[in-house]
Amino acid sequence: MAILEGIAGGATRVTEIANEIGRDAGSLSRYLQNLTQLAILGQEHPVTDPDGRGLYRLTDDFLRFWFRYVAHNRGTLEQGRTAPVRSTIAETLPTHTSRTFEAVCQQAVRTPAFPVSCSRVDRWWYGGEEIDIAGVNRETGTLLLGECNWTTEPVGRGVFDRLTALESKVRWQGTDREVRYALFSRTGFTDELRTVVDERSDASLYRIPELATLFESER
Repeated sequence: MAILEGIAGGATRVTEIANEIGRDAGSLSRYLQNLTQLAILGQEHPVTDPDGRGLYRLTDDFLRFWFRYVAHNRGTLEQGRTAPVRSTIAETLPTHTSRTFEAVCQQAVRTPAFPVSCSRVDRWWYGGEEIDIAGVNRETGTLLLGECNWTTEPVGRGVFDRLTALESKVRWQGTDREVRYALFSRTGFTDELRTVVDERSDASLYRIPELATLFESER
């Protein structure tokens, strides 16, 4: 239970989980392996290093919500004191939900209707940098980089500029590759960003309606 609460709270690396629950990192491997075999936990790997050290995630969003907000507050909730728990949820739910939105966007990239065909889709990170969606296709030499934004404001040009600047740090296929970009947003995009993307052939923008269209194509 403590391991699941730690992961739901944001600890994803073995050392982070160990520090969160006050255990030695070496003592967790058997428990993490069992939880992974039961499909309660899954591992994410950088798309360019599928055999590297992964990050642990709860595979079910209901469990992720339960272990983040309910499990350690059961005493408070059973006493009928729901206000402080509701307050905590209200403060952190956008960040919590953004992880689910990211997973939905990754699924959308995997649909046949998505214009960039990728044989592998995950995330990318290196050092302190990370990209929400990274897809590769070795046959075509295509690298897809994407950002997901679950915010209340339209996404501006700065997000796109940051994404294109990170492209040179992604080590895959050297310079012999075709790079494509995709931005996903809950609330749309600024006019400035739309103008920038309209002038390029290697970038696309997706709001909720466009995401829905991708999934509808699978029916």
